[in-house]
Order: sequence, then C-alpha cells, then structure tokens
Amino acid sequence: MRYPADSLRSRDLTLTALLLACATALGYVEAVLFPAMPLPGFKLGLANVAVVIALVMLGPARAGVVSLGRVLLVALATGTLGSPTMAL
Repeated sequence: MRYPADSLRSRDLTLTALLLACATALGYVEAVLFPAMPLPGFKLGLANVAVVIALVMLGPARAGVVSLGRVLLVALATGTLGSPTMAL
C-alpha cells in the first residue's frame, strides 16, 4: 500500500518527535540517577538507544536532530547548559 508524500512526512515528523521525547526522558533519568561516575564523561548511554532507533528507521539526518535536540534539552533541564563542558 502506498501512502501520499504528506502522510510520510507527517509520519517521519511524528516519529522524530516521539524519539526525541524518549531520548530526552532517558537522558534526564540517567543524569539524575547516575550523577557521579568514577571516570569523567563515563555514562551508561541509555538515551543513545533512541538515537540508534532513529538512525535505523529515519536515516542519519533525523538521527542527528534527535541527538542534538536531546543534548540541548537535557542540558537545559539539568541546568548544565552554561557549563564549561557545553562550550566544548
């Protein structure tokens, strides 16, 4: 069954937003539950599951949107947006 182009764009946009919300929620939970790891920059990486799903289902451009959006939203939610790490 073929779908019109508008329907596919709406589906991709909806799936991107859903994966961004899931990645943001997982990233926030990870930041709250595991704040101090023994090694700097070492994290479990739960939020990357949503990015990998976006890469497989939607392609690299949409996966990049999910990844960058997740980083910015989690940094904003946890108050680390202005930290020196974000400047790098």
